[in-house]
Amino acid sequence: MAPRKETSCKGHLPTMLSSPVKIVASLLEKLSTMDAVADATTTGMQTEIETLILKLQNTSLLGLVSPTTITSETRLQHTTILPISPVRKSTLVLGNDFQPQTSNEALFLALLHESEAANVTLKRHVIELQAANVLNQMYCNTLCGQLAKQEEKEQKGKGSGKLFYEKVVTHEEEQRKKVVAKKSKQVEHEQKGQEIAEWKKLEEARKTKNKARRAEYCAVLKQWKVVKLKAQDEKRKFSEPVIDAQDDGDEAHDSGEEVFLLNDEE
Repeated sequence: MAPRKETSCKGHLPTMLSSPVKIVASLLEKLSTMDAVADATTTGMQTEIETLILKLQNTSLLGLVSPTTITSETRLQHTTILPISPVRKSTLVLGNDFQPQTSNEALFLALLHESEAANVTLKRHVIELQAANVLNQMYCNTLCGQLAKQEEKEQKGKGSGKLFYEKVVTHEEEQRKKVVAKKSKQVEHEQKGQEIAEWKKLEEARKTKNKARRAEYCAVLKQWKVVKLKAQDEKRKFSEPVIDAQDDGDEAHDSGEEVFLLNDEE
């Protein structure tokens, strides 16, 4: 048995020949007829070929006869593979010792042998054609898969440039935002440093002022004690000192020390 489509690379039941195959087969038949005719012209053959091209343009094989790019979606319609009966010997019971009795019998016997030989040759050719068709179909399917992968790769390549550009733009925008945020943070840090430095100056001035007040208080207190002792020794009236509380605007750090103004009455 010849290779059948049911046992080939894909499972299909035998169907009628596809339209493109019929069109080409019809052309080949016409061309073979023209070759047999002595007065066949080249113009007639050219006309038939142009008609074939026009017909094929209306089929799925448009890319084969036009500038249209063939893609992985273009499907080649292979010749349908039909079952072929095995080659059998002649069913006529003719022994090897059969001798034709008449000229007609001899002629018919010779024609029978020629017909059987031609039939065997034709069947072998058909088997070879169907085997080649199976291999061609497998080959075309492989090429179709490779073409689909190449198209997908090219499509990704086309999209990757745009995607890469978008990533670069996004990265640059993020970098600009980081630079602006860094500068803003640096300015804020410098401003905070200036505020701290100003506060330290004010704090140092406050401490210096308080130190001077404490020194003044100690001096006045010492003088007051001397005057008090002198008044007690002389047994004279000694008025209490007047408290002059000086506000420095810092109640939280106030030590409670006041400056006493002495009022010594003679």
